[in-house]
Amino acid sequence: MPPAGHAQPTGRKKFDPDAELSGSFGCLTPAFFAHVLGTALVLSPLSWGGAGAVLSGLAACGVFVATIGVSFEKFTPGTTAYRKARRLARFLIWYGLATFAASLAVLCVRDGEGAVWNSVFSVAVSFGGLWVRGSLLGRRRMVAPPLADALTLVLPLLMVLNAVAFMTYPGVTKTAVILTLSALALLVVCMACNRYRTPVLLNLALVIVLLIFLATNNHHRSASALWLTFTGEKQTCRLLVNPHRNTYGYSDDHDYYLCPGEVLSVDRRSVFAPTAPADEVMVRDGTRWTTALLKPSEVKASTAALWFVHLGIIVAMLAVILVIALVRRGRPATA
Repeated sequence: MPPAGHAQPTGRKKFDPDAELSGSFGCLTPAFFAHVLGTALVLSPLSWGGAGAVLSGLAACGVFVATIGVSFEKFTPGTTAYRKARRLARFLIWYGLATFAASLAVLCVRDGEGAVWNSVFSVAVSFGGLWVRGSLLGRRRMVAPPLADALTLVLPLLMVLNAVAFMTYPGVTKTAVILTLSALALLVVCMACNRYRTPVLLNLALVIVLLIFLATNNHHRSASALWLTFTGEKQTCRLLVNPHRNTYGYSDDHDYYLCPGEVLSVDRRSVFAPTAPADEVMVRDGTRWTTALLKPSEVKASTAALWFVHLGIIVAMLAVILVIALVRRGRPATA
């Protein structure tokens, strides 16, 4: 029997926000330095983008553990731990966005898988910050409602620019894919936090059509033919006999086209490889903004009719959402 006047142990450990925050920082500190180092390797001109992407991926896992495993929703507003957690959320959001933008900028200039993955992991860091903010303020305030109101209308409009980006060189094409998918994820969060009475089913239909448009935009023939039609700078290329075929006891899998001032090598195994017509003449874009190599008969806007149809559908749906969101705005949603 314990002495009289002493409290009985309850067996339940008291929640300590400072200890929880210290544990979170213990995971986040090495993750942060790993992500900084990984981003530096990806952004540098050295050929270490793969190693940088691996470090960034490990860092993103560290951020996931450090944010999901902490009971931020139990933090009391006004305390020191609560204020530190709010600063942590802001830091993760803005740091992730900064490295995301830097990775996309490098990807536009220098096509590389490291920059692709680093941008994805940077988005994961930002969403870790959004998770912390939502745990502290409530899920409907994961994004501040006034900002969510604006982003719900602006993000889909920005995603339409993906249609133009897909017709440029490969680095920008990959950038458009990542930017669109990231914007879709953020749009879903903003739709849950905004105060507009935009119908959920209409937004769901918008997301589905955008995903379909993302796939059809990557149709090489239609996008390239559309770009070539508008630029009008074409080169006539002729198919050459493969000089290496059967020379060394194996068959080369490439076809070679003689264009003005250069010889193009095309892998016949690629799904985008052109099929040479009977006269063995192909057309290439002289602006070098695309790798288009098409039959002369394919270089016309009607080839990209499917591209135009999907673009029209998205623009129409965005207009409907904009009108409904502005005209049928209701009372602010409660958290």
